[in-house]
This record gives sequence, C-alpha cells and structure tokens, in this order.
Amino acid sequence: SSLTIQFVEGQFVDSYDPTIENTFTK
Repeated sequence: SSLTIQFVEGQFVDSYDPTIENTFTK
C-alpha cells in the first residue's frame, strides 16, 4: 500500500507542481 501511495502521490506532485514537491521534501 505504501509503495502505491508513494508512487501515485510522487507522480501526481511531480506532474502537478514541482514547487509543492520541493516544499514537502524540505
């Protein structure tokens, strides 16, 4: 389950807006 969520969420964020991804990463 975790892998699926991380994969989908990661892809979604990456395609949606890199800024959000950077915010969560930091």
